[in-house]
Amino acid sequence: MKFYIKSYEVKQHTKMFIIAIFDALIAQFYFDAVPFEFKFSISVALLPIYYYFDRSLNPIKTSLYVTSIGIIFRTLTQANVMGGMAIAFWSDFNFIYFDLCYGIILYFLFYKKRMPVSNNGFLLWYSPIHLVTQ
Repeated sequence: MKFYIKSYEVKQHTKMFIIAIFDALIAQFYFDAVPFEFKFSISVALLPIYYYFDRSLNPIKTSLYVTSIGIIFRTLTQANVMGGMAIAFWSDFNFIYFDLCYGIILYFLFYKKRMPVSNNGFLLWYSPIHLVTQ
């Protein structure tokens, strides 16, 4: 039995993996909404911008990468603060639901419509993901 992997699929999975790593790192920075003590993550604002310019990525598949890399990253970084790996994992388990729902919402907003977008935009052309996957 032979397995054939298309170069396009490898590039897509590489992009998704890099997006998940950047999302895990950028998710550590927040904007604080003073009156309601609500924290707004910068990564929540950056993902739709990237999906707008790169319509070839499936947001649901990417959200699976973001969910898995994010939960591993948050568990490892918060294990000392929480007192153990299991406590850190279960304290951030609710982010799994948010990441998956966010991927489904972005799927219907950006991927399913397939509106034409100029691929020579500044954000796509000079993004680190574009430079890595060329």
